[in-house]
Amino acid sequence: MRFCLFTDEYDHFANELLSFNLDLFKDSVTKHGFVRKFYEEIKKGTQTIIERLFMTGVSPGLSKILCKLIIVD
Repeated sequence: MRFCLFTDEYDHFANELLSFNLDLFKDSVTKHGFVRKFYEEIKKGTQTIIERLFMTGVSPGLSKILCKLIIVD
């Protein structure tokens, strides 16, 4: 059985961190941060259990930053 994963406003947490705690934001999204690890696991899941993935963001500028930091090695 495979699943569809829908995530609304996946970058909302990052907007909050950027507003109130820049150091925590940097720690969360860099190579060894928990956010990057989380999305790496989702990416792995697309090869096995996740059939479709749909994610929406609330801020186009931040989405570009997060994609570069999280998805691209």
